[in-house]
Amino acid sequence: MIAQQFFCRAIAMKKKIPAIILFLAFSCFAQEKPKAILIDEFGKITCEDLLARSDHLGFKVREVPANRAVVIIYGSKDLEARADATAEFIHRALIGRYNNDFNVTVIRSHVRTDLGGQFWSIPPGIEFDTQNARVIAQIPFRVDKKTLFDTEMGAPCSKHAFYGFVRMLKSDDSLSGYVVNVNYTQNERADTIRYLLGLFRENGISHRKIRIYFKTKKMPPNTLPSFSEYWLVPSSKR
Repeated sequence: MIAQQFFCRAIAMKKKIPAIILFLAFSCFAQEKPKAILIDEFGKITCEDLLARSDHLGFKVREVPANRAVVIIYGSKDLEARADATAEFIHRALIGRYNNDFNVTVIRSHVRTDLGGQFWSIPPGIEFDTQNARVIAQIPFRVDKKTLFDTEMGAPCSKHAFYGFVRMLKSDDSLSGYVVNVNYTQNERADTIRYLLGLFRENGISHRKIRIYFKTKKMPPNTLPSFSEYWLVPSSKR
């Protein structure tokens, strides 16, 4: 009889042990705070590679919309212009290939002197150290003055410029779009106007929101002969 009671108690304890282990494991995980996640890190790369990495970042932001993304672009002050251009390229590419409704901050840092960058995903309530950094741009992108949004030069890496421009116009009814076509010949201008108005119409933008200009500009040697600038203009600055 005593042996039978002991055996029953032993079985009962065995049943309880897994439950106790699960409870303790859950308690440990529950106490562990979420951390910032490094999505990507890169050095000096081509614009095609940078565009692909920006696409991947956009996918990750869509995947966990509660998190905010931080883009850090490094580089010494000697590389200031190129680093700033890299930061703006990523910012415009995200808008052009996704939309203006992400939660993204793009910053410049001099902590590292080499040209490169990092993409981070930050859970809610988590502080992220951005010492010695300045904000270049944010998404959502708010425009309160006449702003050159992007330049399309016919190269594959600038193909997103038009669609980012369209998404910005759709995201804010107070914005108008100015398209400044540089160094187009007289013979090209009428066809360019018809083409642009048709393209905007296909993408849901009324011609009333668009103004198209042409200008001539002396360019350095070995540069593209013509290109288009996309300007965003708030109603208060027209």
